[in-house]
Amino acid sequence: RVNAHMAGRLASEILCYITPAESNLVIFIGDLSILEHREKVEGFKSELLKGHHLLQTYETHDEPEVAALLTKKALREIPNIQGIYIATGNSLTICDVLKNEKVDHKIKVIATDLYDTMIPYIQDRTINAIIYQHPGEQGRKAIMQCYRYIIDRSIDTSQVLINPRAVFRSNLWIAIPAAAPYVLICAEGLSRI
Repeated sequence: RVNAHMAGRLASEILCYITPAESNLVIFIGDLSILEHREKVEGFKSELLKGHHLLQTYETHDEPEVAALLTKKALREIPNIQGIYIATGNSLTICDVLKNEKVDHKIKVIATDLYDTMIPYIQDRTINAIIYQHPGEQGRKAIMQCYRYIIDRSIDTSQVLINPRAVFRSNLWIAIPAAAPYVLICAEGLSRI
């Protein structure tokens, strides 16, 4: 599984660097009864810079409709939100609400994981960074543990944590191959200058 505490710390560090001091921040998480989700919030809190304020943690239960309603509620009820950490799914839904409310470039957004459909949001800077959790690597390690059990009947009781990586527009192609054409187009454009 991903090192969730580190993911939260990384998101907090980036968000604190790209927002002004005294910023109001919120987190959207799936469900705080899930250990990994709690660890992300704890990690985020532990890395907050003095002067930044985590005002609310919203539980979306990974339901897009709930995420949309809670995003609208946050924008209505919390004055001057400068940063959002989307710690689980629903990045697209939350970004759609930010765009519809015309605050997509006023609020800094750190999202989690990366899908082809998120690339436009990264390219237009609605999403400022992604905490990439290496889903392929997580799956590979899980399959290898299953394989070792089937072949050797050995059970690995150690906890295997995958360290997350920060992904930005500049290194997007590392995390998702579909972004490579965009990077190549930019590189070609630069070479003509």
